[in-house]
Amino acid sequence: MEQDQLELLCAEQITMKQDLYGGDGTQAASESTPLLTSKDAGNKPPAKRRGYVPVEVVSFLYFFTTFFSNPHTQFYVFDKVSAKYGHVNTTDPVPCGDNFSNSSASEVEIKVQTETSTVMMYLLFASTFSGVLPTIFLGSLTDRHGRKIACILAILGSTCKQLIYVVIFNLDANVNYLYIGNVVEGVCGYYGAMLVALFGTIADITEAGKQRAFRITTTEGCLFLASAIAIGTSGVWIENSGFLQPLYTMIGISALNMAIVLFILPETRKKTDASFSLVEPLRGLKRSLMFFVVDTPSKRRWKLQLSVTVFFITFSISIAENSIMTLFLLKSPFCWTMVHITVYAAVVMVVHWMCILLITRCLGNYLSDVHIALMGTTSTFLSLLIVGLAMDDAMIYAAAAVGVFIESVTPMMRSVMSRLVTSDEQGALFGSISVVEMFSGAVLGLAATAGYTSSVSFFPGLVFIVLSFLMACLSGALIVLSCSLHKTKGKTTVLDLGN
Repeated sequence: MEQDQLELLCAEQITMKQDLYGGDGTQAASESTPLLTSKDAGNKPPAKRRGYVPVEVVSFLYFFTTFFSNPHTQFYVFDKVSAKYGHVNTTDPVPCGDNFSNSSASEVEIKVQTETSTVMMYLLFASTFSGVLPTIFLGSLTDRHGRKIACILAILGSTCKQLIYVVIFNLDANVNYLYIGNVVEGVCGYYGAMLVALFGTIADITEAGKQRAFRITTTEGCLFLASAIAIGTSGVWIENSGFLQPLYTMIGISALNMAIVLFILPETRKKTDASFSLVEPLRGLKRSLMFFVVDTPSKRRWKLQLSVTVFFITFSISIAENSIMTLFLLKSPFCWTMVHITVYAAVVMVVHWMCILLITRCLGNYLSDVHIALMGTTSTFLSLLIVGLAMDDAMIYAAAAVGVFIESVTPMMRSVMSRLVTSDEQGALFGSISVVEMFSGAVLGLAATAGYTSSVSFFPGLVFIVLSFLMACLSGALIVLSCSLHKTKGKTTVLDLGN
């Protein structure tokens, strides 16, 4: 619906087409107050009080099955590739031992590891890149047709993939058939669609500010808790029960999650009367891009550009660190075993998120979202620097302790960007953010691995040091953003007092 004249808060009239972003998007005069109001905004009834909306439960169940699928698939691919080389047992040699490094088994293991990693990389690409456009389209569609549609599609895609894997595992089929399941999952939006639905729902049920930041943090915390439990249990479970029993369990969990979404999770976005048209997805794509191209009277464009840049680089560094940390700890002078590495990663992830939730809850009334994000970038800078210079296990543990706020940056930046747009734009915004997240996961982990491989012969910690100074630059960017948001808030307060 177009409106020729809209009223500007701050005692100023402006005229703007409402379909500036290809639809009904409006802008913000401050970081939390709409700049333009629709003609019925003044008569809008207050939001109804809601009971607990179980976004955290849906997040945990979905991402548990998603993260469990990664090692589950990797073990299957590893077995199939190993069979091609005669079922070579690569667990006997002692890590970093001279006999192992000089043995023929070492050469075969390198081939198996390389081929397995390549297949897993292409499987990730199959899910991610087939899911980019659906995620963008779904982001805008959830603003008009409700959030639950994205949840349902994401769970449906995951379940279809699991059912396809059941057939493949039962037939002991070639690994190339796995791509079918991953493409189906991607076409349904992959995890990007679930993130759009979850964070859009949070934006619907919370006020911009501390409450929203905390719910976003708890939801991301459930995501990483699910990851830690999935990674920590997958190896033992598959070793004792084979591939099929865990897969049947994942299908059952997905069915339970679908029931929760259908019958318990409320629809928090009122559906419009407009019927779906083929033009609507293209309009949604345009809206998702316009955030970062077209400016508004409140000058929010550069703030969104800076915020999404911080988000992109931070998430990319997290992916890069995870992809090379295993390789870094397997070699001398650490020589950690795979059990040691997986237990360490799971414990660190759980402890970090417990601390982040505690700090966010306790300091949320005293620190802004940007300030907490700044603590995260500083913590990450110091942690990566210590890892880059580490020569023994004690320094690795010290880096984990110093980096306790590492994971706080991404939820805080989601909260900041959510405050910069209106309620009608939340889905489109989180759709574009999810695409950034998926792109980071698909590409930059591989780039970091390539950089580590090229420098490992002369300075294994070089990549970590480079990443640490990149995080230092992000800290400077957040200081600039914080000053701008504080100045805008101060001006808005003065105008409000004047009224």
